[in-house]
This record gives sequence, structure tokens and C-alpha cells, in this order.
Amino acid sequence: MIETRKLLIAISIGLMFTGCNTSGQKTEQSNCEPNKVPVDTVINKLIQADLFNITDLKYLDSAKQDLIDSYVKYDYFGGYTYPDSLRYVDFRFYNIDSEELFEIGGLTEYLDLVKPTFERLEIKFDYKNERSIDNDNYWKHTIEINGKEYVAFEGIMESHDLWDKAYLNFIEMLNDQLRLQTSEEQFYPIRSANDGMMVMLTKKQFEIVKKYYPNDNDHPKSIDNWINQNK
Repeated sequence: MIETRKLLIAISIGLMFTGCNTSGQKTEQSNCEPNKVPVDTVINKLIQADLFNITDLKYLDSAKQDLIDSYVKYDYFGGYTYPDSLRYVDFRFYNIDSEELFEIGGLTEYLDLVKPTFERLEIKFDYKNERSIDNDNYWKHTIEINGKEYVAFEGIMESHDLWDKAYLNFIEMLNDQLRLQTSEEQFYPIRSANDGMMVMLTKKQFEIVKKYYPNDNDHPKSIDNWINQNK
């Protein structure tokens, strides 16, 4: 199911890379940001902060070069995907279709997707006992991760923000497990809806991104800031 969205997301990313940052879209440095910090400064800071410490080594050079090109050409912080895939070689970025995540079967599908990241960090990540309580127009959806129960969604099915709630709950349950196991990593929301995205960063990495990349809808934010921006 995830792979079938490749064309839609590719088109969406292509549309981001036009125009100036004042509209939340991407632009080439020469057109809109002539005083941008030199690329070596930014990329070296991210490398020194261990951005690539769990990257697939086969694609490490490609991932670094893609990060450089994206900064120079588009002022964009993103990941490099495997050939003919939506999966990222750095094991940090994830495309999230929030509608798919919300639907039956979507939660375990995305837990399966992020599990390799936890394994690379040597963090326990077992999940079971997925349950749904459906009472007329009310739905409560839960799952256990490492023996702790989490709410994937709870509320009225006619709510206008069903997908956003599922998206944020998903990020929060992952972050809770990272905190419980004393990891410095946390997932940060970027976008929700059909072309959603999240990224896992340390606090140091996140601060570098905040400092040197645009504060727009295509870059990571704290959950509170994301909620305030998206209402």
C-alpha cells in the first residue's frame, strides 16, 4: 500500500521545489536567498551531530550529496530514498499517509515500517494486542508497545481532524518509547494528510535544522508548534 503512493508523493515534492520561501515553497538560492549560510557550514554541523549514524552505509555518500544539493538548490532539509522506493536510506525520514495510518491495518503497517530504525538504535520495539472498540459513531483504537498500551485514536468519527489526531498520536507513542529507553532521538512532525512526513532527530540536530532551514510547512517542528501552526 505504501509503495503505490510513489507517484503522488513525487509530484507533491516536485511542486514544493518552485517559487520563493515566502509562500512556503522551495527556491534556488540565487533567486531568493543570496545571503544564505555556506553549505559546508550547515552540512558539517549536521554530520558532526551524527545525522548519518544509522544510515545504510551503501548509500552514505549519496545521502550526504543529496543533503548538500537540496540545501544549495532548494533550501530544503530532506532525505535520500532507495532507488524505486519511498523508504529513506538514513532511517530517519518517513512518508506518512495519515488517512492510511488512521484506517484499519494502517497502524501496524507503519509500526512495521519504523521498527528497523529502532533496531538500528538497539532499542526494543515489540507491539501486539491491537484493539478496537466501536460504539456507534465512537471509536477507540489501542495497541501495546513493549507492554505499554497506547491510544492510536479515540473520538467521534465525524471529527474533521481524524487523520491529524492519528498522525500525532503515532508520533507521540514512538517518542514515549524512545524516552522510556533513554534515547536522545525524537520524531518531529513535518506534514500530515496524504503526503505527510516525519523525521527522527536528536535535540542538537533539530536545533541545527531550525537555525539554518526555513520555518515552513516542509520542515520539522516540535509537536506543540506544529499544532499551533496547523490549528
